[in-house]
Amino acid sequence: MAKDPAFLFYSKDWLEGTAEMTPEEKGVYIDLLAHQHQKGSLPSDTKRLAKMVGLPESDFLQLWNLLKDKFNRSDD
Repeated sequence: MAKDPAFLFYSKDWLEGTAEMTPEEKGVYIDLLAHQHQKGSLPSDTKRLAKMVGLPESDFLQLWNLLKDKFNRSDD
């Protein structure tokens, strides 16, 4: 069975969950959600994550400190 190309987006949840984020933080967050949807998970390597969202790792790390709690970490 093919993977569904879309995922549900609840505008109220998005607005409430990102109300205190900057536009840059929101952009990185939605990009990571889209990558997670396509691949099933995200890598734990911050260098790879930074590349996925098009930022230098030093810039990404500042944003990641806020965003990482939005994602569940798995052992695999």
